[in-house]
Amino acid sequence: MKKNLIRVTIILSMLLLTLIPLSVNSATSGTCGDKLTWVLDSNGTLTISGTGAMTDWDWGRQTPWSNNGSNNSKIIEVIIEDGVTTIGNCAFEELKNLKSVDFGRNITSIGKYAFNYCEKLSYLAFTDNIKTIGKQAFGWCNSLTSVDFTTKVETIEDYAFACCRNLKYVGIPSNVKYIGDGAFYRCENLVCFEVDDDNANYSSEKLWHSIGLGGRWGGSLFNKDKTKLIQYAGLDNSYIIPDSVITVGYGAFYDCNSGNPQTCLCSTLTSITFPASVKSIESMAFYSAYNLKDVYYGGSKEQWNKIKIDSGNTNLTNATIHYILPSTKTTFKDNQFIVTPKNVPNGSNIIFACYNGNKMVYVNPYIYAGETTIPFSTTETYDKVKVMVWENLETCVPLCEAENVPLN
Repeated sequence: MKKNLIRVTIILSMLLLTLIPLSVNSATSGTCGDKLTWVLDSNGTLTISGTGAMTDWDWGRQTPWSNNGSNNSKIIEVIIEDGVTTIGNCAFEELKNLKSVDFGRNITSIGKYAFNYCEKLSYLAFTDNIKTIGKQAFGWCNSLTSVDFTTKVETIEDYAFACCRNLKYVGIPSNVKYIGDGAFYRCENLVCFEVDDDNANYSSEKLWHSIGLGGRWGGSLFNKDKTKLIQYAGLDNSYIIPDSVITVGYGAFYDCNSGNPQTCLCSTLTSITFPASVKSIESMAFYSAYNLKDVYYGGSKEQWNKIKIDSGNTNLTNATIHYILPSTKTTFKDNQFIVTPKNVPNGSNIIFACYNGNKMVYVNPYIYAGETTIPFSTTETYDKVKVMVWENLETCVPLCEAENVPLN
């Protein structure tokens, strides 16, 4: 009887074991391209193997390793082996606990939304062959603090790193040809872009930054000739836009000044200075700039009203506008005039007009290009000189009153 009871117990135990589901940590596998396979092991490592391009998935469509979302929190590491050539669209989006990615060395592109909402991804080591970073590929990767692209990266598409709240530093190599709209939009802690001097398309300011960066030379991001401010980066509560800037780009100051010291490293931006050279401000440039109070403009009210200001900039237009008119100071010694411009925008016409009595007898026009002082020499004798600053000689728009310099 006792032996029979033991036998029944063993049989029941074996039956119960067959009813217990396999552990959710058991390895799973499948295909993710014509010649690619994937394996997810019990340690949370997802490995992509084979040769060729990964499958593209649509926004919201579950990838096979996601298993309808049940594996999204279990994947901690992604290893992409050398045979893989592209990372598919939406491939690893919303892997909430993904911490590291080992890119295969033959990858040429990272698809759109590929790592979107991977909030614990803290380090990226791009391999040499990657040329394209897709649209919103690393959006909302809030643990990223720095990004240094390889020298072969050419394209950084729209919103590629949007809303990476703790991103502080971005290094742009010489090969980058295109940076899309809002590529670093709402990166509220971004303090330093460092663009390679040999880049033919982009440039950055040369300011020294040491906070949390180990020492970097950089600043805000511009196109090559600094006529467009693409993305503001800085720590101060005031900013002076360079005289060369004509356009302030889409989302350039968006969320850089949220005013929340718990989440935002940069100080609240309360004032900004525009040169008279600015002609357009693109949409959302100052969206969420709730603490912007004072705008200093190096031109007249009439000029300010001519600036094309797109939608989403009410925080700018509601601020107090202070007009800083251009002026000159001229000294004369040994038949040489030294003109010192102040708040004169690049490209302005500085007119040097000489008079005998009330008759103008000599005119010397000069295109201002940012010089600290401008010398004029003459061997003639005049009664007086007028120095005038004009925006445009064809439309006769004076920027300041004529400065009279008596010579006798």
